[in-house]
Amino acid sequence: MSFLSHVLDVEKPDLVVFTGDQLNGQGTSWDPMSVLAKFAKVVYQHHIPWAVVFGNHDEEDGVRKEAQVMLMKALPYSLVERGPKDVYGVGNYVLKVKSADP
Repeated sequence: MSFLSHVLDVEKPDLVVFTGDQLNGQGTSWDPMSVLAKFAKVVYQHHIPWAVVFGNHDEEDGVRKEAQVMLMKALPYSLVERGPKDVYGVGNYVLKVKSADP
């Protein structure tokens, strides 16, 4: 977490996207929901909007993606969405990213 905080201080991004396998699916003793809250906390403490793309291991710790989305949506600066009901899966949402330069 300290490394992530350092990178955010140096890079000063406008958006952070975590790209898959936030949960490792290796049956660790950590509580999966607290893991999600901890990695996001570093980003939202920097007041940076953030989003998540699910990977192929994110449900292997026994927490369904629906529950993960509900937790992450409730956290500050989260842009995480469930996605449209008519599209198969969870987390299939679109974020429009625009240039700061008009």
